[in-house]
Order: sequence, then structure tokens, then C-alpha cells
Amino acid sequence: MKSIMIIFPSIFFVLFISACKPKTASENTKVKRDIMSEQFPGAQTEIQKVLNGIFVSIQNKDADKLISYHVYDPKFTEFRDGEYGTDAAGNEANERTFVEAISVFD
Repeated sequence: MKSIMIIFPSIFFVLFISACKPKTASENTKVKRDIMSEQFPGAQTEIQKVLNGIFVSIQNKDADKLISYHVYDPKFTEFRDGEYGTDAAGNEANERTFVEAISVFD
């Protein structure tokens, strides 16, 4: 019994110390990214696909497709010229009117 009382705290102490050891240089190395000058080609491609989809939906006068690019929820707010515009329902109505008013889109 006496040996268990010595061995158990010793094992606990060793495990505790090993968990607290400082990280090695390779563990501390983080990839530093320059988000101001890095191009992020994957993200650019993704954004370009969305923009192309928006333009095609306008060209095809497909208001439902155009509106599908929005995430309408109770907190949705449209801003115009830096001021509050409309809520989700108002924005949807504005976009439907915009698409219907287009006669030619080049």
C-alpha cells in the first residue's frame, strides 16, 4: 500500500511535467500571411463565380436567381448611401423592380 502511495503521485507528477513542457520551435511555427498583398486565387475564383452568376441572372431577368444570392433573415438590412435603406422584404421588392426595368444589359 505504501508503494502505491509513492508510485501514483510520481506517475502523476511525470505526466503533469511532460504536459507542461515548452513547445519546440517546429510546434511554435505559424504560417504568417500578408493578407494585404497576398492574392488568394481560390477566393478570387469563388467570388468571380458569384459575380458572374449575379450578372447572368440580371441579363436573363431572373429575379429569383438574383435574390437567391442574398441571405435574408430577420437582421437583414439594406444600406444606401451610408444610410438605412430597407429590410429584407423591401430589398427583395427593390431588386424585382430593378430586374423588371432592365431592357438591355451589355
